[in-house]
Amino acid sequence: MNNEQIKILQQQLIQAEQERDRASASADNWHKLYETEAQQRRKEAQLAQEKIAELKAKIQELQGHRTDDSGIAGEAICDEAIAPLVEELQIPAELKQKVLNALRERDRLALALQAEKEQHAHTKQSLTSALVDAIEQLNKNRVQKEASSDRAAWRSHGNS
Repeated sequence: MNNEQIKILQQQLIQAEQERDRASASADNWHKLYETEAQQRRKEAQLAQEKIAELKAKIQELQGHRTDDSGIAGEAICDEAIAPLVEELQIPAELKQKVLNALRERDRLALALQAEKEQHAHTKQSLTSALVDAIEQLNKNRVQKEASSDRAAWRSHGNS
């Protein structure tokens, strides 16, 4: 190999090292940007969680101060009460809509649960009444059967 080829190879090596250093610097820069973005997202998520906790506490407080004690039906929160609370959240509109939908679904399910409980209590009462009636009828039949047996036994002894 001659000197000229060595110089060319050295120059190519220097260029490759410079490209490597630029790529490394670029990667470091992208990594820093990624970390900054990730920190920001974590902070936003934490703030959203805190806000959700505050709103849950406020909802609990509002439910605790209601004057209507008619049961679960009184616990359904109207959209007018929910919407301003959700609007305060520093989260995307899509998430706000999901929160509203979840709260509506919770209220709907609470009402359905209350109706199911009432229906269960009614069914339990009906079944208990039916069971009592059946036991009374069985006892009545047993008494009649015993009375018939006693009469038959008395007749057979009386004729002997």
